[in-house]
Parts: sequence; structure tokens; C-alpha cells
Amino acid sequence: MGDLKFLSIPFQRTDSDVIDQVSNFHSIILAKASFPLNKELEEQDAGTLNNIFCKNQHILSQIKDKLKTLIISGCSLTGQMNIQFAEIYSNIQTLTISDTIFLERAKFSPFKRLKELLILNCSHHKQFFDDASYQKSVHSGVTFDLLRNLLSFNQSMSIMTNPLQQSLQLLEIDISFGDSLKYNEPWWLCTSIQCCILRDYVTFFTFHTIHKLIYSTHKFTCSLPPIELKICKFSEYDPSISNYEHKETETLMRELAEVRGLKVTKYEEIVTKTMKSNIVFRIRLLENAGREMNLQIDGSRNYSFIDISQPL
Repeated sequence: MGDLKFLSIPFQRTDSDVIDQVSNFHSIILAKASFPLNKELEEQDAGTLNNIFCKNQHILSQIKDKLKTLIISGCSLTGQMNIQFAEIYSNIQTLTISDTIFLERAKFSPFKRLKELLILNCSHHKQFFDDASYQKSVHSGVTFDLLRNLLSFNQSMSIMTNPLQQSLQLLEIDISFGDSLKYNEPWWLCTSIQCCILRDYVTFFTFHTIHKLIYSTHKFTCSLPPIELKICKFSEYDPSISNYEHKETETLMRELAEVRGLKVTKYEEIVTKTMKSNIVFRIRLLENAGREMNLQIDGSRNYSFIDISQPL
């Protein structure tokens, strides 16, 4: 059957040549499946279903302790099997989830040895009761609640003062902060990670909400590289700034940031071939505490919105 490059769950073979090949695997891909069951399996009778899962478990038992990388791609994590992932794959160091749908309030068990977490191009389901029936809607990105469920098991309060003590060193995520930025959430769960790359092309940001994210790092006692935040919706305004309408964009951005307790240390505006503006900042707290942030406001994307002329 040739060299195996990856495995996909549910497995359909359990013969000895498969077992021999997978015994030395360090990576596994769960591709295009719905957990805990996919539609194909749901249609099978209980005896057949139990037999398939027994065979799958037999294969997993040969490799699960050696696996370092878990890739979940094109799946639907709307059941409860995601709670078992960390128990099955207890030595996972790199977890990549891409093109996958989450239940909004999905729960996860701790990946205790996790070093890298990437959640790319995913979405989440919201379920609600309407007109005597359950409805669901799909939204881009994953929520902070979901990210918190993933991260809170892998971090402790001591990380707030010494982030380099934690095992998780890389977070890259397409997230949808939404209304959560209005509240005092434990932002340090993500902003304390050494390499923190956030993309949110859904939420409207202001310097006030950006200040919240950076301020969550103000107690850190070690030097960390800048947080990377890419957005496409930004609005800010303050009537206390004089000669507002006569100032250049860069001057206004610097003054608006300062009003919100931030200092712009670098500023660059890039005009694309389609005459759209991408604005790139380096920002820190005025008191020069905590981490810096590289902020990119991408004006070239669909639904981009940049306005500093009036209140949102």
C-alpha cells in the first residue's frame, strides 16, 4: 500500500502491515471528520460501529505515546471527543487545527506538553433556541472563550510574572474577540505566550481595546518580542484633540493613541496597487511597561473599515 505519510481517523484498515508502519509515527492528521461520529459511521448498526472503534483504538494504542504532532483539518468538533484528545495524545507538543468548525463553548482537556498551538481559518457554531426549535449560525474565527478553554489548562497564574516558565511558546490564531473586549477577561492567557500572532478580521477595534490587550502584559518581568495583531476594522475619535480635521493621519493616530495611554514608536502607511491603505504600527504603553505590539490595520480586505474622523 506504499509509504504512509499520515493517518486519518476513522481508520478503515487494521491489518498487520498498517500496524508495522504506524508504530514509528510522530505525527497524525485527523482529516474531514465529524466527532464523535461522522455521518458514515452514524448509519452503521451498534455492533459494526463498536467493531470499527475497537480496531481504531487498536491502531491508536500502537502510536499514541510517540505522537508529537496532531493536525486536525477540515473537521467538525461539535461533539465531545475533543475532550478526549489530550487523554489519547498525551505527549502532543504541536497542535494545528485548520478549516474546522467548533461548537462555541467547546470544552478541552489539558495538552500538558504543548509547545505550539495554531488555529487557522476556523469558524464556530452558535446554537440558540428560537420558535420552538434549535437554530445555529456559523461565524468566522474562534472566540476568546474557546481559546481560554484551550489555554487555561496549560497555564498557571505564576505565568503572569514569568511567562518563560510556561511550555507553550507559540500561539498563532484566527480569532474573533467580538464583545469580549468590553470585559475584563484573562487576556494574559494569550498575551503571555512568547510568540503571539493574532488575526481578527471581524471585530471593530479602538485604541482603548488595544490598550486592554497590551496592559495585560504590564506585570511581566521578562523581555518578550512584540505581540503581532492583524485587523481590518478600526475606529477612533476624541473631541479633545485640537485642529482635528487639519491633521495628517499619522499625527492623529499618534495623538489618539496617547490619549488612550499608548505610544506609537513606529508608523508606516503602505498604499496598495488598488489604492487601499495598510497601516503598520509599533505600539507600547506610555509607562513603558509590558510588551510592545506590532499592529497592522489592513485596509485592502473585504469589509475593511478605517475611520478616525468621527465616533463609531
